[in-house]
Amino acid sequence: MRASDVCRRAADLVSSDRAEQHGDAPDTHTNIAALWSAYLSAPITPCDVALMMVLLKIARTKTGAFNLGPVMS
Repeated sequence: MRASDVCRRAADLVSSDRAEQHGDAPDTHTNIAALWSAYLSAPITPCDVALMMVLLKIARTKTGAFNLGPVMS
């Protein structure tokens, strides 16, 4: 894959309406924080959720195959 293809694909991914697919980010992180807090019996903030999701993605990159994400039409 050429660098220009990677850049075009990245632009498509970051400019798509993620809220339509995944919900509003602040609302989603607040909901996840509430669920994790209840499950763990420990306070989890929406910021904690964002940081832990980043760590999840880092862990995946260490063990999984390279993935540019879904192809946008």
